[in-house]
Amino acid sequence: MGWTIFYIVLAVLCLLLLSPVRLRFAVHGKKKWQIKVYYACFPVFSKSHDVPMPVAPASPVADDIVEEDDLLFMGSGDAPPITNDTPSAEKTAKQHTVPDEDADAALFSAEQENAEDASKAFAEEKPKKRSLLDRVKPHGVAQWRELLDDALASLASPLRFMLRHTYLRKLYVSVTVGTKDAAKTAILYGAVCGVIYRTLGKLQCHMTVKPKAIRIRADFFNPFCTAQCSGELWISPMTALALGFGIAIPFLWRTLWRVRRQEKQKQQEDAESAPLPVA
Repeated sequence: MGWTIFYIVLAVLCLLLLSPVRLRFAVHGKKKWQIKVYYACFPVFSKSHDVPMPVAPASPVADDIVEEDDLLFMGSGDAPPITNDTPSAEKTAKQHTVPDEDADAALFSAEQENAEDASKAFAEEKPKKRSLLDRVKPHGVAQWRELLDDALASLASPLRFMLRHTYLRKLYVSVTVGTKDAAKTAILYGAVCGVIYRTLGKLQCHMTVKPKAIRIRADFFNPFCTAQCSGELWISPMTALALGFGIAIPFLWRTLWRVRRQEKQKQQEDAESAPLPVA
């Protein structure tokens, strides 16, 4: 009975991890776009955008206008007006301060004793062993750059694995090119064809792409350009987990190995630069 429950749970877990997450996207020109996310045939996320009509701007208000209440608040106050007869803070401070040589000497001796006690405690204190997080945590621009190099070096292979297990299906691209000049229309049509088909070829080299229709038209009668694109992007949660582990494990290994190598090199340099023992 126990093994049966284990196999059922394992089968359900594999089914959930291998069920693809579908990302449907649709773009209509510059004004409308829509994104929907489905998991196991259930909608998870949906968002669309439509550019609203432009609204007439309101009457501008000058930022430098000061209200009458603000002027009264800045000009009024409970403090009396400052005159030449009013003693300043510096004068009152000088009147109340009385030099005391004995107090200064006692303070200086106390500070000197505290400094000596602190130096003795620092000399007697043993160096604490740093934790793994303190050893790996960067403390400067150079260490941040080394950490970034480790992260970038760990991305290539997992990203190739993710792209090989990502599917772009039902890809539909429709572009209409039209200008007032027929020659410019033909030149623009050739440029658009080169960009779209070259990008599609690059994508097919790294991931599975199944286009539904690719339509590029040149309109020599209407000076308008339109573009539409839609499709579905499929990826399984198992692929996302494998991507996370594939990036995290090599990154941690590279970082720890680099930190350990730097610590050994520093210990060797300290040992070589240490003074010789007195005979």
